[in-house]
Amino acid sequence: MTVETGERRPDLSCLIATTPWSGSPLLCQALRATRLAGDPRDYFNPLEVVSNSLEWRLLRPAGNHLPRYPEREFARRYLTAVAKAAIGRNGVLSVNLPWSHQRWLARFARAAAPDVVGTPTRSDAAVIEQWYPQTRYLYLTSVDTAHQAARWYLGRRSGPAAVGGAPSPGQPPDLQEVRWIETLISRQEGSWEVYFKVHDIDAYRVEYEDFLAHPEETVDGILKWLGLTAAPAWRWGGEVPRRRLATTIDWLPDYRAAREELSATIGVRQERA
Repeated sequence: MTVETGERRPDLSCLIATTPWSGSPLLCQALRATRLAGDPRDYFNPLEVVSNSLEWRLLRPAGNHLPRYPEREFARRYLTAVAKAAIGRNGVLSVNLPWSHQRWLARFARAAAPDVVGTPTRSDAAVIEQWYPQTRYLYLTSVDTAHQAARWYLGRRSGPAAVGGAPSPGQPPDLQEVRWIETLISRQEGSWEVYFKVHDIDAYRVEYEDFLAHPEETVDGILKWLGLTAAPAWRWGGEVPRRRLATTIDWLPDYRAAREELSATIGVRQERA
């Protein structure tokens, strides 16, 4: 299939529905290693759209500013460029898609192909599938959202290398902020669940902890779900980051002990007796 620009569209599209710090970059790395699931990355991270556009030559620097395109034209260019980057030789496309990125994908897809006046408004899933056909949703979550929130908290302060340590030497972590982050995770997971229910989507579910424990088996299951057959000896070089993500965060027990006394409402600190 081709879009109006003449570029090829995927025969099968895998959207990795997830939340931040759920282990999705590591899962994407493992899927890339099979060479069967395209090149899943964070193509719709709003903080990376401009840098991606420059790399793909959709936008070119002009002095101290970027040339402006009508939203519809730019969205079409960007969606087409993502397909080119994310699709594999076998026609399979994969995209890593945290909930906040999903909203940008839906916005781009609607801008690139607006609803026709006088016709029913299409659902987000239908609009996305127009650009990335045969869409399937792989839903990656973490059973231990407290650990996920702690990883996110450390990542916000010191980057991935901070996992297993304190945000900065000599300073205790802000447990209230960790609790608010856990609330964000729960809200985004709830948004995905509503999305699946509203659009009647039967997502393939993977748990982060199972993936860490059994990466090869997990990936093989995903490939079978997609109708793909893995090469007999595909190799994944992700053991080092896998061990790092599994590292115990030394202050996590303190957070678990204080969790019920902390406010789950973002921006509101709970009064203590």
